Amino acid sequence: MPIASTASGMWSLLDRCINTCLDAHTFCQQDYDENFIPTRLIDIGSDSCPRIKVINTVDTPQSSRKFMRYIALSHRWGTSKFFTLNESNILQCSQEIDLDALPQTFKDTVDVSRLLGYRYVWIDSLCIVQDSIADWERESATMGQVYRNSIFNIVASESDGPRYGLFKKQEPSHLAPFEISFQRSQFEDSYICYIDSWYHTQNETLLSTRGWVLQE
Repeated sequence: MPIASTASGMWSLLDRCINTCLDAHTFCQQDYDENFIPTRLIDIGSDSCPRIKVINTVDTPQSSRKFMRYIALSHRWGTSKFFTLNESNILQCSQEIDLDALPQTFKDTVDVSRLLGYRYVWIDSLCIVQDSIADWERESATMGQVYRNSIFNIVASESDGPRYGLFKKQEPSHLAPFEISFQRSQFEDSYICYIDSWYHTQNETLLSTRGWVLQE
């Protein structure tokens, strides 16, 4: 489903849920470390300057780091090649990343983050130098902290690779309640909805077949 056609009410609901969690869910925040921030983040800019680039947070003043709340992404890499951070393009990526060069899942993540008012995103393939063993070993060791300290985690659960995007059409009959009529009964007609549908389908998604996603 194209993001432009998504009802604005859904984004308002998501925004309220996130703010409620941040303000009132002490259990969700008990492991949050306000002093932790990933080595790199993707700065997706602002309305006035929507340029996308990779930033090194080591260069950020300590007083500003705690305000750099970010969204993380879980996704399958698949078998097709796509744009990643490498030693040959890290300088260019620190200046600007061409949005059109990114696969659809990454573009959708940028759109969702902007709609919800967050400026920073963490995506493994753009925040870890992929052809540097030393960088990968150092950054992969902090993955648990990266996901635990994000505002929330976007999950591309149905995509076999990043080119497929975050959104797909759903079968309405799987989610819509249906009516049951009781003949010669004291009960009034009722509606039934399978409330565990979402949890059931999540256990069968493509992303759930990855062992790595348990940490994410």
